[in-house]
This record gives sequence, C-alpha cells and structure tokens, in this order.
Amino acid sequence: MITSELKSVPISSTDMTEKKYVSLFGTVMTLLNTILGAGVLSIANSFTFCGIVPSIFILTLVTSLSYISAVIVVQLQMKTKVENLDALAKLTTGTIGSIVLQISNIIFCYSCMMTYLIMGTEFIISWLAMAGVDASGR
Repeated sequence: MITSELKSVPISSTDMTEKKYVSLFGTVMTLLNTILGAGVLSIANSFTFCGIVPSIFILTLVTSLSYISAVIVVQLQMKTKVENLDALAKLTTGTIGSIVLQISNIIFCYSCMMTYLIMGTEFIISWLAMAGVDASGR
C-alpha cells in the first residue's frame, strides 16, 4: 500500500481549521489502484482464450476510450468548477442523468462486490482442498 504525505493549509487567518490535501503522487496511485483493481488478474486468462492480436486490439481500444472519457470529465470539471461527478452529471444532463449515474454506480458496486465474493470463495475452497479439507458442502 502506498501512503503519501498530507499537507495542511489554513483556510483563513481568522479560521484556524485546516484542510488536509493528498500529494499528486498519492492521488495518482489511488486512481491507478481503483482503475486496475482485481481485473488485472483476469487479463492473462482472457488473452489465452482470445489470442494475442484480438486481445491487444481490445486492450488498446479500451485504453483509448478510458483516456478520452477521463479527459472529457476533467475538462468539464475545470470549466464548471463542480465538486464531484454527481454534481457534474446533474449540471450537464439534469436530474435524470444524475439518477442514471447513481443507479449505474450502485449496479457497478454490487457487481464488483459479487465478483470479489465469488473469487474469494473459489480461492478459499482451493486452499482448503490443498490442505486436504473437503469444503464442497456435499
């Protein structure tokens, strides 16, 4: 796990409460960790089934689309000065867009949770099998 230094900046001379900021390196590492996640573990298996040429093509396509979407979001944030993605969605697409974003986030988080649960269960069962314990539930 990568940690980063926090910088303290006073808000004003009369207000002594401080905001904590993370360094640029810490922010980039957190973003990379979020983007990659456990999906990087399945890349080798996917390359085996698809082949090297289609896999590299799809990987390049997804990388390009991710870059373009990140640039669009950052430019919109810089122009509108909004605080978060939900406010940006509400500003650009209205209430309907904000609701769709929230529902999409819930579905994404639920599917990630289920994927980690399934992967974790398979790992634990395989470890128990190596130890000679039958955990199949039969």
